Amino acid sequence: MDNKAVKPPAPAAAPAPKAEEMLARVRGVWQEVLDRVAVVRPILKSCLIEGTPVSFEEGVLRIEFPEERAYHCDSLDHAGNKGLVKRVLCERLGHEVNVRFALVPKAAGAEAAGRPAAPRKEIQNIKKNPLIQSALEMFKAQVVDVKR
Repeated sequence: MDNKAVKPPAPAAAPAPKAEEMLARVRGVWQEVLDRVAVVRPILKSCLIEGTPVSFEEGVLRIEFPEERAYHCDSLDHAGNKGLVKRVLCERLGHEVNVRFALVPKAAGAEAAGRPAAPRKEIQNIKKNPLIQSALEMFKAQVVDVKR
């Protein structure tokens, strides 16, 4: 008979919440996040509401927007706006969270209702026009569509 003492396994460190659990928590507080963002910057709620929290990996929440909502995604990606969303999420979840906003292309063969949104490249090209640049600066505006 072997008299070796059997050591119990060392206690494991508290595991970080699983991605699925964190995503579920985010979705559970999502309306609160929208409401809190609206208190600070009402216009941002109208942008954020167009997005959907889809994944949570390595501390980063991915919020996706349909490609026709590029303006909303781009508006939120500015440092101050992104910082506000991040801060509100951290308050509601109780720990540090990073945020990534992303556009999702339409599925192949998907038909858009009405006229499709201008491609990003076309919007970027129009923004190079000095007259357009001046108007954008003067009105603190952004190009959301290009009509020909």
